[in-house]
Amino acid sequence: MNCLGRHLSTAEAPLPITTLTEEEELLKKSVADFAREKVLPFVRQMDHDAKMPRSLITSMHEQGKRLYCRMGYSVHLGLPPP
Repeated sequence: MNCLGRHLSTAEAPLPITTLTEEEELLKKSVADFAREKVLPFVRQMDHDAKMPRSLITSMHEQGKRLYCRMGYSVHLGLPPP
């Protein structure tokens, strides 16, 4: 039943907020892989030094641009298509 008291058929029912699209699943996997491979090795040192290595910041920036382009937004950054 929706907020107006009407019953919704299965076809009309919205997806739960926790259901991700294929594109969102790809983004989630890419971010998790990046964190595991590139960020995790630096965690103890970052906690100790209370700062992030410049190389990691650069790597995060490049990864963000790649993901942005992969999702079709490269035009907004003035970047060539992937």
